[in-house]
Amino acid sequence: MLIRKKEFIQSSIVFLISIYLTISNANILNIEIISSIRLSLGTLINWAGIVALPLMIYYGNNSINKPILPIDFQFKSTNKFLIGYASLWGIVSYLLTNTWSFTLQEMRQSFNLSFDNSNGLYWINTISVLLLPILFFIVYKLNTLKKK
Repeated sequence: MLIRKKEFIQSSIVFLISIYLTISNANILNIEIISSIRLSLGTLINWAGIVALPLMIYYGNNSINKPILPIDFQFKSTNKFLIGYASLWGIVSYLLTNTWSFTLQEMRQSFNLSFDNSNGLYWINTISVLLLPILFFIVYKLNTLKKK
């Protein structure tokens, strides 16, 4: 129980720091770690925040972490898929855009939700990796309310 609580708090802190730095457009996000492939610190910070979101759901709910009912096992499997999907976000984004540089200024200019170009697919991938855990959490909470 103590380990789960600690992991939940750590995931929450990582997620909130990532959100804060992204919204405030902090200069730290633009620091290039590996200049030959244009890997910026912002990419890694955002990637950590994206992975932290489904981890918060996993560690913050008893019935997902230690399922008893069959529906809880399905929720646990779905959440593990979402954790894996979030973990692959950076790699999938690289394959779509052929760059590791996902700075907010560059991506804001290329915002287009179409299947015609790689930047549109990047945005669809990024939005889905953020919205699916939120939708999952809503469905999960509605299910727990229905049980009561």
